Amino acid sequence: MATVLVIDDEWGIRDIVKLALGQIGVDVIEADSAQVALEILSRSELDVVITDIRLPDMNGLDLARNIRQSYPALPTIFMSAATSGLFLASSQPEQIWLEKPFKIQDLQTVVQEVLDWTRHAAEPMS
Repeated sequence: MATVLVIDDEWGIRDIVKLALGQIGVDVIEADSAQVALEILSRSELDVVITDIRLPDMNGLDLARNIRQSYPALPTIFMSAATSGLFLASSQPEQIWLEKPFKIQDLQTVVQEVLDWTRHAAEPMS
């Protein structure tokens, strides 16, 4: 089972993401701040990180840079009300943006695509 870390200071958003991802068989660990997220990262094996851009103790982009230093292959999905829609950054397929409010199906699709991408990237070349 895949495990996703969801970082958002809004309980309702974390709850929606947890319920939506549970429907597709993904386990969710929640954090309400960057500091809590970094502590979880240090002791857990994760497949994907989903983070809000606005966190109480650190900008989500800065958090992602910190994560990338220690876990360079860990994909990050950014949630923000300030994006222009859902897109995959072509030069960095491990970074995806999801505009709030988002549709549950879009979230599920994006997470499944990222998980499929990471599994494919981890497969040995023949």
